[in-house]
Amino acid sequence: MTTRIYVYDTECTGLVAAYDRPIQYAACVYDEDANLVEEFNLRGRLPRYVIPSPKALLVNRQSIGAIQQRALSHYDLIRQIHDHISINSPAIVCSYNGIRYDEEILRHSFYGTLQEPYVTQWNGNERMDILTAAKAVAACAPGAIHVPVSEAGKRSFKLERLAAANGFAEHDAHDALGDVHATIHLAKVLFNNAPEVWKDCAAMRSKAKVLSLMHARKPLISIGWDHTQDGPRVMTLLPICADKANPNEWLCINLHSDIERLLAADIGSLREGFRILDGVSAIVRVKINAMPILLRISDPVAVGLKVACDPRGIVKLWSDPAFPERLRAAAGLRKSEFGEPTHPAEQLYSGGFFPASADKPVLRLFHKASPPEKCELVADLTDPRARHMAQWLIGSEWPEVLSKGDRLTIGEMFREHLMQEKAKWTTIPSALEEIRLLAADASVDQQVILDEYEEYLLNLRNGKRASVYA
Repeated sequence: MTTRIYVYDTECTGLVAAYDRPIQYAACVYDEDANLVEEFNLRGRLPRYVIPSPKALLVNRQSIGAIQQRALSHYDLIRQIHDHISINSPAIVCSYNGIRYDEEILRHSFYGTLQEPYVTQWNGNERMDILTAAKAVAACAPGAIHVPVSEAGKRSFKLERLAAANGFAEHDAHDALGDVHATIHLAKVLFNNAPEVWKDCAAMRSKAKVLSLMHARKPLISIGWDHTQDGPRVMTLLPICADKANPNEWLCINLHSDIERLLAADIGSLREGFRILDGVSAIVRVKINAMPILLRISDPVAVGLKVACDPRGIVKLWSDPAFPERLRAAAGLRKSEFGEPTHPAEQLYSGGFFPASADKPVLRLFHKASPPEKCELVADLTDPRARHMAQWLIGSEWPEVLSKGDRLTIGEMFREHLMQEKAKWTTIPSALEEIRLLAADASVDQQVILDEYEEYLLNLRNGKRASVYA
């Protein structure tokens, strides 16, 4: 089968995946020789319960008026994104910092519009993050890529800086399509200048490959980047066992840590090993489906890395057959410290797999149904998360199908959501305060964007815009 390469990027309202949403999505589809097959570029409106961070508007050079006057609704934008990824599967799905950011935004956007959240991973897809590969190349083959220095005097992996430093001219930064072009350019630079490192990074996009390294139970070199110390972060890890609650997350011991202390610790003390001190921890979680960069100590590209591995520590770890179970218990105890999220928007990864099996037939009907029929189908959903998302989706996209009382109720819910003084998401009070702070250093063009947004928010606060009241 011919390998398809799918490179995408998003421009969003902010950085909080559970609450922020895309305002632009772009993708380029390439054949296995990196020849362009198709460009895909969409912009859309926002749901009525989401407002952008003012800083995001400045970064994206977008006015609130331009966003909200677009022809494509938020629901149609997300549906078309989902469909485009689906019809281009299977593929190698590439992004720049996408596994940590863009993909989480997409997953929660799919979740909020009642679609399958994991479309980038399923249907034979594999994911590759070019930022992760760039950091690995900078660590293992530093002469192969030029990493520019920021105003703060530290090396910067920001896409616009790194692409320009490596020969990509006329980059339209913070435009999704421009960022896609920059990403594929960097991928070609890494592939051509550091082919062996690239090959090892590319292997990590396979969950099966990473899992085979975990099951081998041999020391592995983990490569990241320490932005505080401005250099590679290299750890020697020993895979121990999969997490009990999440088999895609493996628990590994940092062999630079005090092994005897870990082995002597009870479960309560062992959980402290997960805490990060000076950028590292004694116990490291490795997500096998998120392209971790792992090398065997004997791998050729590992030559030159400062690796310390005391075989006596490994022997001690394997000599305690009860340690894996204590480690799993400590991992569960550590996770319990954070508690379960209470807001439905944050419950994608809690409350069972989404969508629930019983709801899948209902959701297939929902997406094909007319707005009045969608309203009737909400009661057939068994998952309370799905019912919440459906109610907010209908209230945002098709409020006219609701009764007058229900329209007022959902409008008040949206208003309460946006009027909170302190919240994890952008609210009207927090956005107005951010505008005030940004105005001090804003350019003339930026001030125009901020002034328009301030007027929009004040009208929204005073109930003069249909964004909240239907």
